[in-house]
Amino acid sequence: MERAMDGYIVALRYTAAAGGYAGVVIWRRFQSKEIFDAWFNGGGNEEQEVVEEGICPERAIKLCEQTPLHSFITAAVQESTDPVTGRMNHRLVEDRLRQVARAYWGRS
Repeated sequence: MERAMDGYIVALRYTAAAGGYAGVVIWRRFQSKEIFDAWFNGGGNEEQEVVEEGICPERAIKLCEQTPLHSFITAAVQESTDPVTGRMNHRLVEDRLRQVARAYWGRS
């Protein structure tokens, strides 16, 4: 459950509407549940779904670690692709994939 000094922590998963980020779990800290509810229910959040809310940072990190490798890879490709031209920056995707590898295989 939420600890007062941590604020209100929510783990969110990107949906298919987020394109290449689909499946990636992130976490955000809000000042309160009411502020989170207003933000989330205020519209424009079709790209994210709630995984768990009112959690501690340790739990949020564990949930993020459950992101499948393929989700990290597709996110890296999307980050490296120009949304206007559709052209991929190969150096950028290589850099992003190196970051994914270090983060993914560096988990304990």
